[in-house]
Amino acid sequence: MPPSRAPARAAAHSAELVRLVAEAHRRGEGGAQEQLGYFFKAPLTRDGSAPEHALHVQERVLVDWLDRR
Repeated sequence: MPPSRAPARAAAHSAELVRLVAEAHRRGEGGAQEQLGYFFKAPLTRDGSAPEHALHVQERVLVDWLDRR
């Protein structure tokens, strides 16, 4: 049986999350980062409302946030 690639994928996701959280910090944004819901099975929201689970919507939220620089 070949070795699992899950650790490599997890490391890549972790590195990307660190980069995105650093960007949020640079922008002065704190608290729950809804734009990062794309990476989580159970994303958080700032106001406690039901999170978005549709992957294509989560991706659009992240891309729009990145475009706002």
